[in-house]
Amino acid sequence: MNDGKTATEQLICNVFKTRRYPDMYLYVIREDGLDRVPELLLERFDDPELALSFKLTPSRKLAIADATTVFNALLVDGYYLQMPPVTSVSAERP
Repeated sequence: MNDGKTATEQLICNVFKTRRYPDMYLYVIREDGLDRVPELLLERFDDPELALSFKLTPSRKLAIADATTVFNALLVDGYYLQMPPVTSVSAERP
């Protein structure tokens, strides 16, 4: 059985998006699919759509998330939820 992990420390992962929450992404190990994602999260995520699949290594550069954090979360928890970026509010107010 292939667990999605190889001797070179890589995982094949799927990234899902949802129309309900723009810029929120759910990473899972492709072989596991959504099986390890808590039911409550799946209900809130609402109809996940596959956005992309790729090989993840701890050293890979990701747009927002830290690859090592994502990699470890996939191994331990079975998923990683990337929240939308937080926009800063100006400290100055008229």
